[in-house]
Amino acid sequence: MEQNGNPEPDEGARRTKIIIVGAGMAGLSAAYHLTKNGVTDYRILEARGHVGGRIVQIPIGSERVELGANWIHGVLGNPVYELAMQHGLVDIVSPPKPHKVVAATEQGKQVPFAMLHEIYEAYLCFLKRCEEYFVSQYLPPEGIDSVGEHIKLEVNLYLDKIKDPAERHMRELLFECLLKRETCISGCDDMNEIDLLEIGSYTELQGGQHSAAERVQFHSRTFEEVMEVIPSENLLTRHPVKLIKWNCNRKSNSEDSDSDDSDRTVIESPSSSRESSCEKTLKRHNVEVICDNGKRFLGDHVICTLPLGVLKHCAGSAFQPALPDYKREAIDRLLFGTVDKILLEYDRPFLHPGITEVLLLWEGDPDGSDDVGKNWYRKIYSFAKITETLILGWISGKEAE
Repeated sequence: MEQNGNPEPDEGARRTKIIIVGAGMAGLSAAYHLTKNGVTDYRILEARGHVGGRIVQIPIGSERVELGANWIHGVLGNPVYELAMQHGLVDIVSPPKPHKVVAATEQGKQVPFAMLHEIYEAYLCFLKRCEEYFVSQYLPPEGIDSVGEHIKLEVNLYLDKIKDPAERHMRELLFECLLKRETCISGCDDMNEIDLLEIGSYTELQGGQHSAAERVQFHSRTFEEVMEVIPSENLLTRHPVKLIKWNCNRKSNSEDSDSDDSDRTVIESPSSSRESSCEKTLKRHNVEVICDNGKRFLGDHVICTLPLGVLKHCAGSAFQPALPDYKREAIDRLLFGTVDKILLEYDRPFLHPGITEVLLLWEGDPDGSDDVGKNWYRKIYSFAKITETLILGWISGKEAE
């Protein structure tokens, strides 16, 4: 693995068949499958000094904690789960640990479990009805365009049946907490940002969620297994990419950028036996990738695995010719919100041994202001136990920023 980001004295571009931009899970997966299928003429260019992208693990006390990805979403048809199973990283014999959730107000009053269960089941029903619009012939009520608006409509109809003001208020706080939880799952600031007619298009893999925190060094072990297959000399870290030139073989790059062949499946014919080695060497490259350190890489194909947030920042300048309009519009329209983790470590156990998560029922802002900088913590919807002395909270949107 090349660690030094400075150009080497052997000036000139390096040639390779395939250039992979990014060594996150997508880039490493591409390299893994190429190698498994007998293709090793590729280079992976990673901007950081480590692989894994936003999947990063750090030690806190005696534990190793995931700062990034924390869950395996679904089992059936999930390549990450299958890879973990293949290498014995998932324990399917031991029964899952019991998960007891409680909800508490700012004053420390605990909500009766029967009420918590009732509201949670009602909320799941409301969310399910939102998802059904994607395949339904019926349209939502007029003026209701977002998931947030539809759920709040259902919540109000539900709460209208509750006559006792205190009971109604407690249920309202529970619904608000679950909506905050949903913003962390969807990666948005507010559920009003989520399109009502499209939320049902998301396909959730069956088999439930599996927490990486329940398995010792799951993600780092997964990367180790993948990296064992990838030749170390094929991975270049500290090589941030500045420019991707693509379709270099086209006769004219001045054609309409919407005439795009970047999605074509290319089937290469074997080289003619009459073609000399010199002619092969002089073949023009189809892509050229230029790094910040001045190094240039020439190849036939490029696999770009840059995160959406990076693409939003640099898609206008990182590609030559420019990406087609429909791809730039897709990048612009896809939402990419901020979701943060908050880890709190204590010298001694903080939560009761029988409790694994506490839902936080915040009242409205005490001073009536919308000062995010002052009241940001009220967006945290819960704290869950990782160990007896380490708890994890989630926060999203403007408050997370």
